[in-house]
Amino acid sequence: MPPSNAPTLPLQTVLEAVRVARERGELSTSRRALLHFFARSAETPELLEQAGYEAEALAKELVIRGAHLGGLEACLCAQGMGRDQARNFDRIGDRFARWRPEPASIGAAKDGLLAGATGTFLTGTFPSNAKRPQFARIVSLSGGITGTGTEAFRRVLNLAHEGVDWLLLDAKDLSYVGSSGLAIVVKSAEQLRGASGGVVLFQPSSNLKLLVETLGLADSLHPVEDLSAALLLIHGA
Repeated sequence: MPPSNAPTLPLQTVLEAVRVARERGELSTSRRALLHFFARSAETPELLEQAGYEAEALAKELVIRGAHLGGLEACLCAQGMGRDQARNFDRIGDRFARWRPEPASIGAAKDGLLAGATGTFLTGTFPSNAKRPQFARIVSLSGGITGTGTEAFRRVLNLAHEGVDWLLLDAKDLSYVGSSGLAIVVKSAEQLRGASGGVVLFQPSSNLKLLVETLGLADSLHPVEDLSAALLLIHGA
């Protein structure tokens, strides 16, 4: 495909589009403009403070509309542009049960293993060794990862980490993980770490957290208490 000859919009204009579209209630348009701005934000550091305010305002509107994943993404962008979003991460995390991806069967009837996933979302970070922003996905798990479910889990995890740098695994309803299941998660973590990303295991049971720590896997799987802690971790990694 030949390179586009379309002129590049000034980022001040893009930022104005974020505000105008938000005020008109055209949140999808505002979100697209914000993501465009963020991808080029290094060009105009003097606009980051203003952009952070706009991203936070958009996040609030998206959450009010029930678009929690979009709101989360806008919060992450605001965090990446210097706005402290810890409280907003807490609010979105507190509502996670409402918008958590519903786990469904992945073909492992014996173990009752279920999985669900969100779409990809911008993390609001640029790794130091790359020129593009990072993306993430949340995967919710339920049941056990053992026996006949191991291979199905491998396929699901391989699909889930395509096109992302971070996988946030919700382990709240995960009743059991065998050694082979943990090995699969560790392999995904190693692959993602090569792109300056990784895996974050959030809401693990006390037994699963103890197992991960005992096996020396905490640095690979980053077990944390909740989604809010997972979001803060990917910004501090």
